[in-house]
Formats: sequence, structure tokens, C-alpha cells
Amino acid sequence: MMIKKIFAVLLPTLLLSCTAKLDNLNTIDKNWEYKLGQEHEYYTSISETDFKPLANLDNLERLLPKQEGFIWIRNSFEIPKHLISKDISLLLGRITMADKTYLNGQFLGEGGNFPPQFFSNWNQFRYFPIPRTSILSNRKNVLLIKIYVAGEGSVTGDLILDQRDIVEKIYEKQELLNSNINIIISAILLVIAAYYFSIYFKRKSDKENLYFAVLSISTSIYLTNFFITKIPGFGDWELSYIFFQKIIFISVFISTYAFVGYIRTFLYIEKVKWQIILTKMVLFIPSIILLFPREYITLRTITNYLQLLIIIPLIQSIYYIFKSVLNKNSDTKILLLGISPFIFTVFFDLIVHQVLKFKVQKGDMLLLYSDCITEATNSSNLEYGVEGLIKSLETFKGNNPEKMIEHITSVFNKFIEDNPLKDDLTIIALGKI
Repeated sequence: MMIKKIFAVLLPTLLLSCTAKLDNLNTIDKNWEYKLGQEHEYYTSISETDFKPLANLDNLERLLPKQEGFIWIRNSFEIPKHLISKDISLLLGRITMADKTYLNGQFLGEGGNFPPQFFSNWNQFRYFPIPRTSILSNRKNVLLIKIYVAGEGSVTGDLILDQRDIVEKIYEKQELLNSNINIIISAILLVIAAYYFSIYFKRKSDKENLYFAVLSISTSIYLTNFFITKIPGFGDWELSYIFFQKIIFISVFISTYAFVGYIRTFLYIEKVKWQIILTKMVLFIPSIILLFPREYITLRTITNYLQLLIIIPLIQSIYYIFKSVLNKNSDTKILLLGISPFIFTVFFDLIVHQVLKFKVQKGDMLLLYSDCITEATNSSNLEYGVEGLIKSLETFKGNNPEKMIEHITSVFNKFIEDNPLKDDLTIIALGKI
């Protein structure tokens, strides 16, 4: 309940902060150039005349013949006079897949690892405090970035060169909204999973608790894709990027399977053999196929097609809900309140983002999903609470009216204490008694 209220308060502020303009900041989002590179090519060996104009920093893989390899991007700029005497920093957004950055020949930093120990650090914003000794105040400065591209490559986000304290605050906010918050959500989901597993083992007849626990775990695993490189000691892990991505992609199909199962059991929809088989096929067939690719480009290409299979269980879920509405099942209202943000998020990410390649504002899908989790958790928890309330009322034995009233009052007070009536879901849930 508290989590839901926190997100309700923060949602408008976070969305506004995601779309805020940067009119007063010094940006370097224009006049970029590029040239194709080699694996062992160093910045000192690059010919300055080989660069070509680069319209935008998206889809860099299209510049490479086989969509895989190295590319150099360059930007030349002068430091504004009001920044020359100040400490400044550079924010480059997120870079896919791996990169090394230089300013006037001085190495600033890197993200991820180049082959052969390739690992992408696309989930982290590139922030570099710039030493004053690296800045040229009387002529153009040259920013040079070497990027490894493997089926996808881009520089996304705000490219800012400005006063250090200002840029640092922007960086911290971006990291919070796009990366760090996923650590919190992932941890919460693990706690939720443990809670619902404990409920299931106490009442194995309620399979919806098992499905929700599996959904929470698989989603928690999926969210590690946004912060895996920030886990303490990660640098000592011998984890290949392609193996990690296989786990991430398979977790998506596990989540889909658990989601459909949760809806079916929550609404008490009767099992239909061919529908159960279809749901399992959408889980197992893609998961098995994803085990075979040895190259990340191949894995990514296959995944783009396999993700379209998720449409099948989504349609199946909508069918279950529609059938429940026709049957006037009161549980449908509770379920719809909990899962509607999730369905919207999946549709947006699968169809609008993956297929239509439309870019949404940063953080929107994350916040919608967070709200979905709190709503869905609250929905399932209330359902369990109402059933417990009914069982508690049924435990009274005897004919004494006063003791019966005392028992009912005690049971209801305990229920209201655990599920405050201020929440709309509690009121709806009580309607089934």
C-alpha cells in the first residue's frame, strides 16, 4: 500500500523530469562525423580526412556492411567563454554496445568491453569530469569515440558539456530514473515472490499465487539487464554477454507464461487442453531456440521475430478477461485494475517500440510497469485477504448472538486493519462477500 502511494506521488514529477527541456545548457548534439574503424586501430592512427557527416547517432549498425564492427564518431566544438574558467563535465547519454572516449587525444573513459571479452554496458550513462588540462580554450576541441557495434549501435540521451555541478545532477537523475530504480524494483519483486511462494505452499489449491511468484521472479531477472554491471564484484564474473542475454530473453517468455496462468487461475477459467498446450509452446519453443545462437547478432535477430509470439498469449489473456466479463465474474474488476498498466506497457514495448521502432520518453514504461506491479500485488493480496476473511467468519460455532457479533466485529476489524478501506480495490473486493 505504501509503495503504491509513493509511486502515485512521484509519477507526475518523474514524468515531467524525463521530458524537461535543456534550453539553457550547452549541448553537443549536432555536427557529428563518422568513419569505419578496425579492432586494433588507435586514435593516433586515424586520418582526419576520412570522416563523413553523420545525421544522427541512432542505428549506427546501418553504417557497417554486416552490421558488426567498429566505428569512430567525432565532434569538434569550442568551449563557451562562460565555461572556460569553470570545472566542466561531459554527459554522453547511453552508448550501445561498448565504447572508448577521448578528448583532444586524452583518454576520458570507457563503457563495456570490446571483443574478445565483449560485454555491453548500454544501461549506464557516460559521465566524464574533464580535467582543465584537457581543454583548449583558444581553438576547437575534438571529441572522439570508438564504438563497437553488434547488430545494434547508438548514442541515446542528452549530450551535454557544461558546468560540473549541473551536469552531475542531471547524470544522477538520469541514472536514478533509467537504471538505479530498477535495482529497487528488482529487489522488491524478489520479496514479493518469496511472499507469494509462502502463500502457495500453505494453500496449494490457489495456483494464482504460484504463477504470480514466478512472474515476479522472472521479471526481477529481466530487470537485471538494466543494472547488471553495477553489481559489486561484477568485473570478476566470467559471464559472457550472449549467455546473459539468453537468460534475459528467456525470462520474457517465462513471464508471459506465468502472466497467462495467473489470469486464468485468478478468474477461475476452466482449463482447455489446446489453450494450455499453446501457452506452453509459446514458452518452450522460443526458449529452446534461443539456446543455439553463438553470435549476438544472430541472437538479436532471432529474438526480434520470436518476441512477436508474445502476441498469442496476450490475445489469450484478453480472451480470458472478456469471457469473465460475460460471465459477470466480480473478480474481473479487481484483475483489470491490477494488470491494465502491464498490458499497456507490453503492447507499447512489443508493438510500438520493437516493431514500429517508435521511441518513447525515457522512464515512462518503467514507471507504468512499477505501478502495475504494486497494483497487481495489491489485487492478489486483497483477494487472498477476502478469502481469509470469509474463512474466519465461518470458524464461529455456537448460537449466542452476542458472541457472534463480537466474533464478526473482531474479524472485520482485523481485515480493515490489514486492508484500509481508503483503497478502491478493498471496497471492490468486499463486494464478493
